[in-house]
Amino acid sequence: MSAEELIALLQRLEEIERGAESLYSKYLEDIKDEEAASILKHIRDEETRHAVLASEAISLLRHGPNYPKIRTLLDDFSQTTFCFLSTGIEGYMKANLAVLDYLINERGLHCIYLAVNKPCASLEEIYRREGIDVDAISFLGYSSVGPGDADDIVVNLENLTKLSRAVMTQAEKHAGEGFVYFDAVSTLYIFHPSNTVEKFIYSLISRLKAISVGLVLVAVEEAVDLRVKAVLTGFSDVMLEF
Repeated sequence: MSAEELIALLQRLEEIERGAESLYSKYLEDIKDEEAASILKHIRDEETRHAVLASEAISLLRHGPNYPKIRTLLDDFSQTTFCFLSTGIEGYMKANLAVLDYLINERGLHCIYLAVNKPCASLEEIYRREGIDVDAISFLGYSSVGPGDADDIVVNLENLTKLSRAVMTQAEKHAGEGFVYFDAVSTLYIFHPSNTVEKFIYSLISRLKAISVGLVLVAVEEAVDLRVKAVLTGFSDVMLEF
């Protein structure tokens, strides 16, 4: 059995367990006998546990052995958290999937996704295929030449004032229930001096915290030097290395 087939089987099992959990919960609303209710509650709790185990197994298959560590480190992620994610090129996509799976699928947060490395349509297709709830993502696409498709929200990284305005406009729509995900912060250093980028990031952190929206900045290790990594780590509430 391939990994894809095993994931499909586990998804079906999780669906069955969740359905059984819901059914037992409904029965418990009408049962007056305490002993019978206690037995059904125990069975319902077992269904819940099995569903959680199936979900964790799916995540391990999709994201690899580092996923439990990521979940633990992000357990305290809130709408005022700044997380700096540093990853190598080889682990880049798995790192993105792992963090988005946890924050969107498990925590139920809305994501304002600043897409630099791939077109928004391509990312949406990839994440949908990998089980990420793309309906909970507002994509901001990068373009250096002008507007994209009619439905795209396009930002230009060369103008940090406009970039900040675009991010904050979307973030304010999801105050208290979302986070901004910048999938390649190292790109900013191509267009701007280091001190300018860091002032921008510090200002963005403060503005997002004020409206209770979290922030995740992703940097590919091969694209940033040690000084940049040290500065961003110093800004962060949570540091992830993948």
